[in-house]
Amino acid sequence: MRYVNSLAFSPSGKHIVAGSNEYLIRLWSVETGVAVGTSLNVYSPVNSVAFSCDGRRIISGSSDGRLRVWDSQLSEHNIEVPDGHSRAVWDVAISRDGMLVASASSDKLVRIWNSQTGAQIGQPLGGHKRSVHCVSFSPDGRRLVSGDAGGILRLWDLDTFSLIGDPMKGHTRYALCVAFSFDGLRIVSGSWDQTVRVWNAASQMPIGDPLKGYQHVVRHVAESCDGRHIVSRDDLLRTYIRNRTDGKMVWTSERSDKLAERGGKDNEVLIEELGESEFENEIDDEEAARIIRSCSYETSHLWPKSLPREYDEVHGSGVRVYSNIAGEKTLLGSMLGGGFDVNWRYNAKTRIYAVGLPSGAVAICNAVLD
Repeated sequence: MRYVNSLAFSPSGKHIVAGSNEYLIRLWSVETGVAVGTSLNVYSPVNSVAFSCDGRRIISGSSDGRLRVWDSQLSEHNIEVPDGHSRAVWDVAISRDGMLVASASSDKLVRIWNSQTGAQIGQPLGGHKRSVHCVSFSPDGRRLVSGDAGGILRLWDLDTFSLIGDPMKGHTRYALCVAFSFDGLRIVSGSWDQTVRVWNAASQMPIGDPLKGYQHVVRHVAESCDGRHIVSRDDLLRTYIRNRTDGKMVWTSERSDKLAERGGKDNEVLIEELGESEFENEIDDEEAARIIRSCSYETSHLWPKSLPREYDEVHGSGVRVYSNIAGEKTLLGSMLGGGFDVNWRYNAKTRIYAVGLPSGAVAICNAVLD
């Protein structure tokens, strides 16, 4: 298996599923690091994989426009959704009750499916003018938000399969990630334009100004369960935590790592040494980890730290990834360009992270918060 496009932890944290550019899907045991069963060939690059909330089903979306529903052991008996999208599927999402699957595609459509039968529910959700790259269900499963390559978000009523209100405009480039708040009152979105935006889910109007200060494409976003913080991660593997109400940055993994690497020197000394004018982390790593864990398993791709130092070495823009399974530190692969060619997932329950490499290797390691 080469070039891992997508990774997802099971709700229990015991398994991780990987989808690759080489048409394969494979399931791994987190505890042993051993593949479960055999790799399955879906005859098309796998762009997105997801577990259902009960852990009983795995959904995959591929460049051939098809969705496939597997049992949690990836047996050969699966539901292949017929007559699906006409172009690549970029994202799949599962409702919290596990009954509905949403798919986002380059054909500019969003489709809703029955996860148990594979039957399409209602009419395709049309209205996007460009490729759709992200989808997310509301907590009650009655609404869906989608984001496209033009940076526009649309909110859908799944009772009537109709658009709710006006499109949400603000991002200037691809909308790559969206998420509802736990109470369903807000929507958070991240974009290629290196901003995060918060929206009122009832009025579809922006709440405050866009959140800036990110150093690269924003790939993942979530709101903490208490609604006090916005957590996000960019393509350079940095995790950010901000206050939701005023947008103030209170923690970044980059700041935490730099302080630790310099023996815990205070912020003023660090700024003088590095010639930087950065803020000081207002919360410690333990509190940051608690906030990230509160975002639920659906946001398991967000890091407690950008690169746990016990297992990874960073040299300039290059990243070398090691596994530490059974106490043996083994180099699995290396690549250049930060997060551009590597896929990461972190499970907040078990504090285990998985890394997918262009080589097809998957590293399963303990995340250390020291």
